[in-house]
Amino acid sequence: MAKKRKDKDKLKKAKKKLSKKTENKKKKKSKKKQNKKQNKKLQDKKVKKNKQKSVSVKGNIATKEETSETEMSKLDTLKVGSAKKTVLATAMAKDDAAVVVKQETPESIKGESTTTNEDTTSAEQQELNEAFTQLGNAFITEHWPKLRSSGDTHPERAYQWPGKEDETIMICVFKGQHIEEAFHRHDFFFLNFAYQGDYGALSYTKDNYIKVKENECYIGQPYTGYALQGDSKEEIIIIGVLIQKETFFKTFFPILAADQKVFNFFLEPQNNEFSENFIHLHFQKPHYVRRLLELMVLEFATVQEDTQAILQSLVAALLLGVAREQKAQQQVTDGVNSSSLIDQIMQYISTHVASVSLKQMAADLAYHPNYISNLIRQETGQSFSEIVTAHRMDRAASLLRGTDLSVEMIAGMLGYSNTSNFYKAFKRHFNTSPRAYINS
Repeated sequence: MAKKRKDKDKLKKAKKKLSKKTENKKKKKSKKKQNKKQNKKLQDKKVKKNKQKSVSVKGNIATKEETSETEMSKLDTLKVGSAKKTVLATAMAKDDAAVVVKQETPESIKGESTTTNEDTTSAEQQELNEAFTQLGNAFITEHWPKLRSSGDTHPERAYQWPGKEDETIMICVFKGQHIEEAFHRHDFFFLNFAYQGDYGALSYTKDNYIKVKENECYIGQPYTGYALQGDSKEEIIIIGVLIQKETFFKTFFPILAADQKVFNFFLEPQNNEFSENFIHLHFQKPHYVRRLLELMVLEFATVQEDTQAILQSLVAALLLGVAREQKAQQQVTDGVNSSSLIDQIMQYISTHVASVSLKQMAADLAYHPNYISNLIRQETGQSFSEIVTAHRMDRAASLLRGTDLSVEMIAGMLGYSNTSNFYKAFKRHFNTSPRAYINS
């Protein structure tokens, strides 16, 4: 009996424990549900508050804008003349602008910078147009000084350098619809560029008419027969670059030496010899040439102490462009797209005739000096030094005959630091001295 009672007590205790656990679980579940409900209520309240804030902000902005519009309309109806009202309107405009800036998108801000750039561009164009007009008004035609020595023996008019003593480069501009020059000759080099529209020219002879189209240039030697001819409904703009003969050889020799054809063209005419040659060139990419010429026009229109130095740099760049274009067009004409190594070697020597060395040339062409030396002998039958000397002597002969430069200056231009070495090399090559060669 006692044992049965104990078992009953144990069973009761077990049931009590089980019921307590069940109650605890129920309590926990109910607490979780309550917590979830409370959290949801809090979130809903926050959302409502945010919505109310955004609505109030929009209402404030709208109110501000309506107020500013109302106030501005009132100001518009008032008469201008009161200083206080003007200040007030300016202040309100600033406030409105501040509000607008805050609301503007990046695209509209970009638009403002574009407008600024356009303003800058228009200002630059206006300055260029003023320079064109200034030089166009000063365009030289009939009042150029005549060359009496040439003018007495030839029916064509011959003109000498029209610039000042310290001017070695001049920039001229023709701007108009009609021009008809008399057939004439100059004692200097010139380059005429068709900047706007097409123009005609009498070239070489009075009855040889050529058409120079927009973005093309005409380059004439000293004493080349020439005359501008133009008649158009639209305005024609021609930019002329005039360069004294001596400046070519003293300043631009390295550039001229880079291309044998261009070099020969500029050196061919001799003193008081009437030339028949000219270059008519079309630029495939004219934008860089146009920009160079625009800079020359701007510089020459506002002459300063360093104007001639700046013009020399710009003309050097222009001549490089001419030589490059001339070479490219010649390759197309000859059907040459790429050159062999020996052609590259000869071009390198021609370009660097005053300072070329076998070691440096081999390094620049990415070959061993011995390979270059053997290739030259194999292809030409001459050594590297013989080829270089031949190039130098050909240039020396052209400079002696085509310019008034001294023998000493020519020797230095061709890489001879010692004039006696130049005399020896020249005599070996031509079997005569430089001075005797000039007089022959």
